[in-house]
Amino acid sequence: MRSNPSSILLVEDDASLRALLAEELEVDGYRVSCAGTADEGSRLALDTGPDLIVSDLRLPDGDGLSILRQLQAEGRSVPFVIITAFGTVDQAVEALKAGADDFLTKPLSTDHLRLKVRRLLAHAAITSELARYQSPSAEDASLGLVGDVEGNKRRAAQILGVNRRTLYRWLDSEKDQAND
Repeated sequence: MRSNPSSILLVEDDASLRALLAEELEVDGYRVSCAGTADEGSRLALDTGPDLIVSDLRLPDGDGLSILRQLQAEGRSVPFVIITAFGTVDQAVEALKAGADDFLTKPLSTDHLRLKVRRLLAHAAITSELARYQSPSAEDASLGLVGDVEGNKRRAAQILGVNRRTLYRWLDSEKDQAND
């Protein structure tokens, strides 16, 4: 896992809400970059490569999903949360189908957002770490890790500080998503 703080890009056109959310996330130790438009958000996302993006759905020059689609077109994958004051079930379904990880409606509970961010970043870190363990390399071969899937899972759980049951649930959810 990373020793430096995770970076979050916050794209919100309401300056006071943007400042509040950024402050809340910074209190949790995250590095937060902010944008007020879809264009600025896309540019920052591509230039800085944040670990997670929280974006308003409706922005003055487009929508938050355009940022997600642009990242996907560039072959980049990043946990993505859509927030909106005008949320409908159809919009939520569209956002999730487009690849957003969550869809939250305003007014936001900052505690709820902080929990979502923490969980999505933890899931991304575990997924990244597991991919590293599951890809055979010369270094892995010298450590006897290649082919020992169960042993790798136990080691990954220990390294990540989670119990094996939690790790297996995350692995199963990743496998299910890959099969969809």
